[in-house]
Amino acid sequence: MKYFMLSGRGMGGRGGSSDIAAWVQEHGTVVPTEEWQGTGGNSAADDGGLGDFGGFGGRGGSVTLYEVKL
Repeated sequence: MKYFMLSGRGMGGRGGSSDIAAWVQEHGTVVPTEEWQGTGGNSAADDGGLGDFGGFGGRGGSVTLYEVKL
């Protein structure tokens, strides 16, 4: 499995690829925010291997985490 984080503007804003963002959205599954956006105290063992991505959501806009099974 691979994880991709997309901002509201696609992948990375300036210079990002809308084709890649569209592929991720088509082939990926949205991971609910409450499962990955923590407070810094979670470990990968506690959340099925996602680890703690806390902090990303507060950086200038909304982000969505997608899980893609290859």
